[in-house]
Amino acid sequence: TACLRFFNVFGPRQDPASAYAAAVPIFIDKAFRNEPIAIYGDGEQTRDFVFVKDIAAANAFLAMNPELSGVYNVGHGQQISINELANLIIKIADSTSTVQHHPVRAGDVKHSRASADKLFNTGFKPGYDFESGLRETLAYFQNKQKA
Repeated sequence: TACLRFFNVFGPRQDPASAYAAAVPIFIDKAFRNEPIAIYGDGEQTRDFVFVKDIAAANAFLAMNPELSGVYNVGHGQQISINELANLIIKIADSTSTVQHHPVRAGDVKHSRASADKLFNTGFKPGYDFESGLRETLAYFQNKQKA
C-alpha cells in the first residue's frame, strides 16, 4: 500500500473565497482585480508548490505500480518564496496589484519543502514545473472571469 503526502497543491477550480483558500487562488483573484496582495510576514517564507495535475499523475502512477509501497512525499523538492509567488502572479496576470506586508501570523511555518527523492526514485517525474502550472491556473481563472 502506498500513502501519498501532498505538499502545497494548487490549480484550477480552487475557490479563493473558501475558508480554506490557499495563497495561489487568493493572489490570482486579487491580481485580476488589480487589488493589493496581502502577505503576512516578510514574504521570504517558502513553500513547495505542486500542480494538481502532478498530484493526479502521482496517484495514478503509484496505483499502476502496486509493488511500490510506503509513504511518498508529492512535491517538487523546490522552495518558492511567497514574495516570488506574488510577483510572478502579478507579472503573468499583467496586473497593477502591489504587495502589502502585514505582521507575521502566529504559528506560520517559515519553510516547507518536500523530500521527494523516494518518489522520484520510482521513475515518477512531475509533468509541470512551477511556472507552467501557474500559467495554466491563471488561464483557467481568466477564462472563468470572462464567462
